[in-house]
Amino acid sequence: SVGIGTTAPAYELDVAGSIRAQTNLYVGTGGGYFSNDTGSRIKTVNDFYTANSNTYLYSDNLYLGNASGDAVQLRDNAFTWTGGTGGAIATSGNIGIGTAAPSQMLHILNSTSDASIYLQGANNSYSMGVDYSDSDKFKINAGATVGVSPDFVMDGAGDVAIGFAAPAYQLDVYANL
Repeated sequence: SVGIGTTAPAYELDVAGSIRAQTNLYVGTGGGYFSNDTGSRIKTVNDFYTANSNTYLYSDNLYLGNASGDAVQLRDNAFTWTGGTGGAIATSGNIGIGTAAPSQMLHILNSTSDASIYLQGANNSYSMGVDYSDSDKFKINAGATVGVSPDFVMDGAGDVAIGFAAPAYQLDVYANL
């Protein structure tokens, strides 16, 4: 063992202090190395990952998580995550929640519960979305939960109810006129 700045080296080369490589720093025999890019950046060649394999760079892709189920991935200019319901920001710019393949600008998928959006202002809040517990009807209502006292309901046939939960006609309005 060789020690620089230490009289008790713990490794084959043990340096107590800073090390500078002005060109490339090779580690191992696999051909990967660190290289000085422009300015203060460090460039890796081939793969780079942390000891616990929870963060790694592979072929210009960034993965955070682990090899069996990465929680976050940035690859091919797309951003995906698997925590919770998962989702993605695709190369098209489409955003997916609950889906890694969004087909529209905002694509929300939930096949086991409500797929909804909650909007909250200073004094009022509203929710809208697909009510899973009521045959996937589209609903808009005041409050945080889709389907609780809905103000607007559209069923799968396109029938609309305003003021109550179940349309009996193409347009069904509950009102005192």
